[in-house]
Amino acid sequence: MVKQVNLIDCDQNTPMTRWHGVGLETGYWDNAVTVERHMEFEALAGAVDAHEASGQVDLILVDARGGRSGFLNGLAQLADAILVPSRPVKVDVDGAADTFSYLHALSEAGANVAPARLVFAALKPEKQQTVTMRAFVEAMRRFPCLGPALRERSAFTNMQAMGLLSEIACQKAADPGALERGQARIYAEALSEAGALLDATLGLAASAREAA
Repeated sequence: MVKQVNLIDCDQNTPMTRWHGVGLETGYWDNAVTVERHMEFEALAGAVDAHEASGQVDLILVDARGGRSGFLNGLAQLADAILVPSRPVKVDVDGAADTFSYLHALSEAGANVAPARLVFAALKPEKQQTVTMRAFVEAMRRFPCLGPALRERSAFTNMQAMGLLSEIACQKAADPGALERGQARIYAEALSEAGALLDATLGLAASAREAA
């Protein structure tokens, strides 16, 4: 069971840092989840080493910046696992293809690159998919995929403007108002889906560490 999570924001647009601020303002946050920002690889690697040495952090998640750079070269070798999220739209599929090509080239050059898996995000039920969307989904299957997909849900959209999904689900379930309690189910379902993805990610990371 993950108890302490550290989120590291390496994106120039600071989405994780801003999301953290939103969660603190709304009250939908848990102090067991900390956020810090590092834009230089040396600082990132030092922070990861310090957290691991402390024995107080169960999981470290890094939101990487886009584009090819020395920063990503180092991060790809520092990580236990790499997740490449993609929606079934052309710009995301092209981006995923570029990322996997880049990681493959690094590996071919002799770098010890962490295993990478594509994560299906914002996926509609098959019966709601357009012909074009189905074509993109099939194109995405040529990449190594991590089993659980994240479906298109209002809960995942709303959490960006609210905070941690687990806190939203718990607080709404305990709310005295019937309307708020009625909304708890949609967040609980999304949380269950996200939990399955987390379990698969932890399994991938554990396998990579055993093989190292």
